[in-house]
Amino acid sequence: GYRLPTELVNRNSYVSAVNNISSLPTDKTLSIKIGIEKPPVIENFDCGADTSILDNPKNCMISSKLFGAAYSRPEEDQVAFGGLRALEFINAALDHGVEVTSSSYGFPLMYDLLVGTVQFKLHPNDKVHNWGRILVRLVPPSDFKRKSAEMSALRILSENPTVAQHPHIPKFQIDSAMSKFKGMFQGKDAVSRVLAELHTFLTKQSIRSMLNFPVASIESTSPAVMTLRRPKSFFDYRLWVIPRISDYSQSNFKLDVQNCAAVNIPMAQIQAFASKPLAPIKLESYVVYLNRTQLRMPTV
Repeated sequence: GYRLPTELVNRNSYVSAVNNISSLPTDKTLSIKIGIEKPPVIENFDCGADTSILDNPKNCMISSKLFGAAYSRPEEDQVAFGGLRALEFINAALDHGVEVTSSSYGFPLMYDLLVGTVQFKLHPNDKVHNWGRILVRLVPPSDFKRKSAEMSALRILSENPTVAQHPHIPKFQIDSAMSKFKGMFQGKDAVSRVLAELHTFLTKQSIRSMLNFPVASIESTSPAVMTLRRPKSFFDYRLWVIPRISDYSQSNFKLDVQNCAAVNIPMAQIQAFASKPLAPIKLESYVVYLNRTQLRMPTV
């Protein structure tokens, strides 16, 4: 048969509970089971610190180093002076996709941006480190979920601009054509060298003490049960006097004007509360009142 939407089922459960809460003993609680739709899976970049580059970089380097050998550093006149050429460069990176193992838009380019070797700017006041940090956050989940020396280095330098701009930070050195392929088979390629040098640099006590590591963000989860208590007073959660609805199951409500007058609520405010609450501050010309049908919402 027809199944009601989860939102409507939850709303019905809540209204039913509120209607019954007045008969609840003051020392008891009322639990409402909440229907939860399965949320989409979102890969979280801020899932915690990756200290691979500090701990043991040799055992967690990406095995293939072809991306380092094939890297060609952008020319200064292509990226450093803004304008159309710089815009075309960053658009090409975004269209191609940024991956750690990309020879054009991968680890070497992001490293060069973070340490300031490649002075990419769209605007004269741009900070190059910020562009490197943006590209690091655009890598796919398959890159940032895997702990590697390369990704660890990029994460740490992204979060520590002072360290990334240190005058003694190791720089990525591009090898000559013949040395590139010899180095790959001997473990002395450009990527392996800069990671080893960076490990030595970051583990110095004076530098290690400067490092800040991101705190893993806690993802929000919806509770499966809502707990209600009988209020001791209608004003328990109110810091000011305001008319209060006590029966949410009705479509029309009666407002006792005499009670409102007894606590000095002006008639104009009472009328506004019953129709357009923003009327007293003269927003009529900026606000349009729409009913649920006009808002394309369900009638309940």
